[in-house]
Amino acid sequence: MIFPDELSDWIPARFDDDAKPLYGQAATAAKDGMPRVRTVHFRWIRALGRLGFACHRHSPKWKELEENPRAACCYFHPK
Repeated sequence: MIFPDELSDWIPARFDDDAKPLYGQAATAAKDGMPRVRTVHFRWIRALGRLGFACHRHSPKWKELEENPRAACCYFHPK
């Protein structure tokens, strides 16, 4: 995942704290094109250098991402 220079160090540091996990919303699209929004736990995946969230392979969220890999995410950080 590529971040603007001013966020390249900030993003991984915010999402790599097991003691204070950050939750936010992830939106996928259903087959009919309607958005589906869920609260997820965001994690920085060091080995991949990417931001990710948990998703079971048999969940509707996984199936929607297989059919359409585009997603939108947002979260609130109090600082």
